[in-house]
Amino acid sequence: MPVGTIDVDVPIEVVITVTSIYEDANTSGLTLEPARTHLITVEDSDAVPLNQATLTLNADELTAFNLNDEYTSNSAGELTITLPDDGNDYDVVASYTGLGSVTTTLVSSILEQTITLSPPINPLDLTGIIKAGSSVSFSSELPVVTLSLIDNSTVNIPVTATSGSQVEFDYTHDINNGKCELHQIQS
Repeated sequence: MPVGTIDVDVPIEVVITVTSIYEDANTSGLTLEPARTHLITVEDSDAVPLNQATLTLNADELTAFNLNDEYTSNSAGELTITLPDDGNDYDVVASYTGLGSVTTTLVSSILEQTITLSPPINPLDLTGIIKAGSSVSFSSELPVVTLSLIDNSTVNIPVTATSGSQVEFDYTHDINNGKCELHQIQS
């Protein structure tokens, strides 16, 4: 008959297998982090869902989690983004061609959110094509197009690769949300 109990900590090895069309990877020694999934609905000022709206996450502080920095809404105007459940709030920029953009904070405790985009009152349309020189390729890294505002804030303008040597941008900025100081392109 047992007189008492003894608790023994036994290390458990967790092996995670990731299967892809390229190669299977087996990894151990990983740190598992809790996550939270946000459901975001993007709509216009008439509550019409926006298909192909873009949500851009500033993923610089999240590089260890290997997250995408850009998400696109479906035909219902919805998209999901999974973030670490670390209690931090993260800023995102929602944008849609012709409606400009809005910066919103994804609060850790609010998992469903609607972002409304309205037509700009005083629009500034910026469109362009950037062609790479012969020694530069946009295949691995896209150039960053930044609009600097008088209040010292900046707006990153989304670019789309049309080939390995060319990108395009089409962005509408509402001057009522910040007057422009400088438009620059960096690669």
